[in-house]
Parts: sequence; structure tokens; C-alpha cells
Amino acid sequence: MRELRLAKSMTQQQLADATGMHRVSINKMEHGQLDVGVSNVTALASALGVDANELFSKGPTSA
Repeated sequence: MRELRLAKSMTQQQLADATGMHRVSINKMEHGQLDVGVSNVTALASALGVDANELFSKGPTSA
């Protein structure tokens, strides 16, 4: 998720604002300390402009 966020030149706060989540939650998800959770997958994928499956891959996929 961090790689996708950085590829969009977004800060953790910007991603948090775009998804309605707290910045601390974004940080914990990126560091594997908090599960993304099904309810947040759609919001994160939409904010990052990616398919939800990309959140679960090791890095951005190539088209």
C-alpha cells in the first residue's frame, strides 16, 4: 500500500483524508500492524486509483 501511495505522490494524511480514515491507521496498515479490513479496501483502492486486488500484491502491477 505504501508503494501505491508514494507512486501517487500522496502523504499518509492525504490518503487518510481521501478515505475518511485516521493517519495513524494508514501508518499501521503500511507497517503490517493493522489489517486493512474488508470495509476499507474499496475506499483505499478508490483513493489510490487502483483495483482492490492491487492492495494485496507485493507492488504495483503492470498493465
